[in-house]
This record gives sequence, structure tokens and C-alpha cells, in this order.
Amino acid sequence: MKSKLSAIPVGLFLSMGICPNLQADLLDNLIGNNPIAGEPFPGSSGLGGNTSGGTNSNAGSDSNTGSDNNQQGDTNTNTGTVDNSNIISELEPNDNPDSATALQPGSIYGGRFQSSQDQDWFHFQANSSNSIIEVSVPGSENAWTLSLLDGDEDILAVIPSQNKDQKAFFVLPKRGDYFIRLTSDDGAGGTYYFSVSGEQIQIPLTSRYDDFIQQSQYEVEPNNHIAAAVPIEPGIPVSGQLFSLEDEDWFALQNTQPDSLVNIEIPVSPSVWQIAILDESGNVLEVRESSTEQERLYTSRLEKTGTFYIVISTVDDSRDNYTFNITGDALQGSIERNPNANFHDVEIEFNDTLAQASALNSAVRIFGQLMTSSDIDIYRLESGGDEILSVDLCPGNAACSGQMSDNKGPWVVYIFDGAKVNEDMLHMDVPLATCLPGSDGIPGTDDDLPGMAMWSHLYLSLNKGLLDDALLGVIDPAFGVSGKVEVGLKDPGDYYLVVSSPLKRNESGSVILEKQVECGSETSVTQTQQGTSTTKSAAKITEEFLVIEPYSDDQYELQVVQTSLTPSVSLMGVSKNALSTAAVNDGILILPVVEKNGMEYRWELRIYREDGKLMYELLESEPIGTVVTAADTDSLKKAAMRATLEGHILHVPVVEYNGHYYSADLRMIEENDKTLFELIEATLLN
Repeated sequence: MKSKLSAIPVGLFLSMGICPNLQADLLDNLIGNNPIAGEPFPGSSGLGGNTSGGTNSNAGSDSNTGSDNNQQGDTNTNTGTVDNSNIISELEPNDNPDSATALQPGSIYGGRFQSSQDQDWFHFQANSSNSIIEVSVPGSENAWTLSLLDGDEDILAVIPSQNKDQKAFFVLPKRGDYFIRLTSDDGAGGTYYFSVSGEQIQIPLTSRYDDFIQQSQYEVEPNNHIAAAVPIEPGIPVSGQLFSLEDEDWFALQNTQPDSLVNIEIPVSPSVWQIAILDESGNVLEVRESSTEQERLYTSRLEKTGTFYIVISTVDDSRDNYTFNITGDALQGSIERNPNANFHDVEIEFNDTLAQASALNSAVRIFGQLMTSSDIDIYRLESGGDEILSVDLCPGNAACSGQMSDNKGPWVVYIFDGAKVNEDMLHMDVPLATCLPGSDGIPGTDDDLPGMAMWSHLYLSLNKGLLDDALLGVIDPAFGVSGKVEVGLKDPGDYYLVVSSPLKRNESGSVILEKQVECGSETSVTQTQQGTSTTKSAAKITEEFLVIEPYSDDQYELQVVQTSLTPSVSLMGVSKNALSTAAVNDGILILPVVEKNGMEYRWELRIYREDGKLMYELLESEPIGTVVTAADTDSLKKAAMRATLEGHILHVPVVEYNGHYYSADLRMIEENDKTLFELIEATLLN
């Protein structure tokens, strides 16, 4: 391999008689009037100084001997320090150009030499000729060399490490591929850090997709649930295939050190899919997507040690293979998987009594079916207490989600405290006015008499208030509320989820319907000149009755998650953290975080009354960013209070008003270029 000076150091470039305007632009870039990038190493010393010149680099050979590196400008003579939270680790193997780690401009990269012969390669691309790049290297006590090479692997420049910070600018002569190569000068174990930035460079569009597939450890089905997650080894690519919109692939690995960083590399993919990191309780820590246009490199922080999970799900319902690689100094392979794990569960009939309740596990998607319109399904869940339970009816892309919409839905979900609910409560009789046969026992005769008939339906008991003593929460689609509910489980013990059909409501909202019917006869006596006249006529009464509607014998789906977040996350100390809690202030409802279509916003809504209804007008919507839930405690508290807009329903888990805390559901109305909301339901939480 020959070396040549093709990347011209800016310090030399400015002395070559170029036009004054271009000189001025280049000088502006150097002295900070139009910087290419900000301080590359937050917390490092000496890297913020202005550099008036570049690196004059005469590369000699592949061994980098005989190179003359002359760094001009202000430097710090102390060894630089690097903020580890911003470092992206190298992705092994990357010891040649074909396996080079994709380099994201402006990011800080770090690595460790495995041997004296180890080489680490990084790859980026220039969008145009004469692109200017900035290479920053913090001071280091280790001896190593950074080389800049073009797509033909010719050396363009060399920067040996020093005990002071270095910054150099180069002009790339042509458009195309470029490489950064790191080599050790003092054997194994040495570490390095560097950053490359520039307005006209990008992460490479070339894909290592096929290489990843060939090297990968392939998924093993079934792995559709946390209990059946496939253990993977960090540093070896993983691949698999999703077979439907509902399919998920779970993988497991161990984190051995707290507060450690992991990197996920995703090559350019033929389709878009989603990758999520979850902790061992099922809490989502981070969610990212692949790209069909460029490679993705994500870094995430794991706050705790233990088992973590990678979950792959589809975005565009493609059957193409996915592939990714995850690395981290504190990662290691997970425990053995359970090939017989229960990852999708179904009810076990008969389960219409508490004694026959089907067992339910956290994070399992349960499938059930109401065999008749009066059937109920009962599930039992064990809790250690002091946690929040999240229940989602027909979540996401579930097959039953199409039957759930505003003001209708064929299923109602009830959550009961096991210490307070009993069998009689679930099968309670309620008297309704009706017409009963008389002494002859034959209906429809003159002997019929008004009376009371006993009706038993769980939804009737709900609407009569007969369940209040044991009921913790309910998902009732009749009111157009959210299909998701969160409740606090205070005490250790059993809790029950019950599913029933709803009842039809009349115009006033009552589930007890009425109609006029004939019931027996009534005798009227009149006096005439001829004497007393007696006549019989049909008697009319108001009969009460129920109609089970809508009813579906299709399967429903429940996603139940014990979040391991204590109820104090939602109810304690919220006034001290106004940034994370919805609150009412001077007639304005402030929602610090609203999730909508994968994005987060800050909303302010004006509260007013119209025709006796409580209304809200959206005044301000400020974008925050994409939805990413972090693992630290403060971020989890904020996530527990985040409002969500699904369809036309805005669900607010916790809002503070006059010292009390409520959850609320609002319906969105678009009117005259305004976004309005109508209050559907508010529940006092404390």
C-alpha cells in the first residue's frame, strides 16, 4: 500500500493562493464564526481552543513510521478527559475495511486494542469534493496512531497520539468513501478516543446487511414472549424473521455492571422494523427503528445489572430478515431459555367463578372468548403489592382492535381487589319491573299481575353501583374512553380481571330499558240509571328489561403488565415536580408530555364550559422529540404520568387540581381550524 498526501491540511491550503472569499469561508470555519461542529468531547480540556492550522502529515508507509505531524494552534498540554456517557464503542470485528464500523459524523468513538497487531477501522462518506472535516483527538497516555485513508485505502494523513489534545482540519479531495484506521504503538490493552465531523460527510450508505446475515446467530422459535427469549452473545450479529404484524421476537442478555453503555448497530435494511430494550420487569427503556436508506448506530445506558431484553417487531409488515449487532463492555450471554415457555396464553373454560379463574402472568398477552352473551371470563393475578398494574384491551395491532372504537366495543374489563370481591358480588340479582303470570300460571291472561323479575348481569351491577366496594378500575368502551387503564395494587395478594359483554343504553344513558306492555286486566265500575256497570280492560305497565349489545363471539386480547412502579410514582410528590405532572393553573390545563404518533409534545389547553359541558381548546403544542423512555427513576416517573392520544381519545393518567389527583379521558373534536376536547370521564384517584 502506498501513501500519498491527498487530504490537504487547511493550514497549507490557505497559503496556496486561493481566492479571498474561499479563504474567508475556511477561516470562519476554523475560528468558530461558522463552526463545523461544537466541542467534540464534553468535559475534556483544551479542545475548545481555536486552531489556526491543520495537521501537516507526510505519511510514510503502512507502519506509519517516519510521519511528520505538525499540529498548529492552541492545545492543552494536559491529558484530556472524556465524558464516557457520550462515547460510542467500536463494533468488533472491525479489523479491515470490509468490516469497518459505520462512523456517524460528530459522534465520539472509543475502543480498545485487543493485541499489538489489532487494527480498528471506521467508515464514512464525503458528499462532495473539497469537503472539510475536523478530526479531534484528546490527549492520551497510550501510544497509538490515527490514519485517514481514501476509498482505495491510500493513506492521506496520520495523527500520532500525544499527551495533549489535538484538533486538525482536512480537505477531502473527492466525493466517496473514506476510512479512519487506529493502530496500537505499545501493544494490547491501550484505549483510544476520537471524533470526526463535517457538514459534507455522512454515515456510509453502503450496507453490511449480507455480512451480518452470514455471521449471525439466528432466532429460535418460539420466542414471542419474555419467558421464551432466546439468549444471545454480545458482539455477534443476530438475525431473524417476523411472520405477521402481531409477531415479536425476544432476545435476552445479561448486564454485569450498573450504569453501563450498550451499542446497537443496524445495517441498511430492506424493510423498516422496530427494536426495543426492556428490563426484566418488562419496562420499555428505549425504542428505535431500522432504516432502508442508511445504517443506524444507537447507544443506550443500562442503569441496573441483571437480565435485559431486546424485542423486535415489524413496522411495515415485511417478511424480510432483520439483523442487528449489540455490544457493550459489561454485556454477556444470558441464561438458558425455556423452549416450553408460555408466551401467548388462553383462558381455560370454565372460568366464570373466582374458584375457577384462569391464572394470569405479567406481560403475557391473554386470548379469550365469551361463549354466550351472558358469559364472563375471570382471571387471577398475584401481586407483591405496592405497584401499578397496566391493562390494555385489544392493544396495538391485535386482531380485535378493529372492533374497538368510540362509544362501542363488545367487551368490558373490570379489575377487582381479591380481598374484597366475592362470588355473590359477581352474580348478583337485580330486580326489574315486569309482568308475571297469575294464579293460573299461564302468561298473557287476565290473571297476569305486575311484579319484579330478577336479572343478573355484571354490567348491570356495575351501573347500579353494586361493585364499587371491590372495583379498582374498569375499561368501558360505551363511554368512548381509552382502552387502557392503570390502577395501583396496594396490598400483596390476589387480584382479579373479569371480562363481560356490555348492555345497550337508552337515550338517557341507562342500561335499564323500558317499554309499555299489557299486563292482566283491570276492572272499572260505573254507575248508571239502570244500576252499576262493570267493565274489564287490559292493564298497562312499564316493563324494564335488558339488551346485551353489542356482543361478539370473536376472540379478545388483553395485555397485562405489572409495571413494578409503585403507586407513589403517580400520587406522591407530584406537586414538587410540575414538569412531569399535568396540572390546572389559572384556567389552563398544562400537559407537560403528550404522546402522539410516536412523538412527544408539550400542550396547553384552555378550559371553558359550553352548553353545560366541560371543554378544552388546544392553545399551544410544542414538539419535544421522539418517544424514548429512559431507565433512570426520574424518567420513569415522568413516563408514568405521560398523557397519550390514541385516535380521538386523550388519556391523562394523573392531573393535579386543587390538591386532588384525577385521571381523565377527553374526546378530540376538530372544529373551525381549532382542536377542541370534550371531557368524557374523570376519576378521583385519592
